[in-house]
Amino acid sequence: MNAILDYKTYTTEMNKGIDDKLFFMNLLKLDSLLDYGCADGNLIEHMQYNFPDVKYVGYDFNEKMINMAKNKNIPNSFFSFDLKEAKSHLLKKSGILCSSLIHEVYSYGTPEQIEDFWKEIYSGDYDYVIIRDMALSQESLNNNPLSLFSDIAKVRNKASKKHLEQFESIWGSIDDRKNLIHFLLKYRYVNNWSREVFENYLPCSIEEHFSKIPDFYEIVHFEHFVLPFQKEVIMKDFGISLEESTHIKVILKKK
Repeated sequence: MNAILDYKTYTTEMNKGIDDKLFFMNLLKLDSLLDYGCADGNLIEHMQYNFPDVKYVGYDFNEKMINMAKNKNIPNSFFSFDLKEAKSHLLKKSGILCSSLIHEVYSYGTPEQIEDFWKEIYSGDYDYVIIRDMALSQESLNNNPLSLFSDIAKVRNKASKKHLEQFESIWGSIDDRKNLIHFLLKYRYVNNWSREVFENYLPCSIEEHFSKIPDFYEIVHFEHFVLPFQKEVIMKDFGISLEESTHIKVILKKK
């Protein structure tokens, strides 16, 4: 794993669109929430400010991030890099939040760790599972597998040639529509490029996500969308209109 070179930039980018990441809070009534992969605790800080009656628990394997979160002294919260310890602080009616997390798990975890991750998420220990991350529709990709020639030309003409060459050496040609979208989702992260370029932003299609849901959970909320800011900046930088929905919001309730 390449280290995070610029923690300030990394956490700033993670915290963009913070209000959108809180989409579920007005839809659920929880006693406690586990933010799995909480990073520096910024999301919990915002949730606690807006919804102070919930007990917030943050878990992240990165000890430096956990220390950054603890130093914020957020009321009614607990942070740990030990999952068992973190879960011991949850109250009766709980949820687990996976926000911009799943692609990180697939990028840095072993096959065994990825399997253990899904076992934990769908262990049945949580009344609600909340997911917000990047995902494409496999059906849509099957219908449009190749990039438009005009879009390819715009990216090759305007993107960093060094970064595009490195990206294609890892993920394949942007002639493939999925690879083009993948590049457009990550080209801005130049400060931590040596780390970001290796991350698999799109490890699971929507269809794969749905196939993992056990029978004892039901979908109570689903959105497939594109971030307005992302669409605007891609149009500004390349003159490309990103039409594909690139992100999902899912709320699952235990039956």
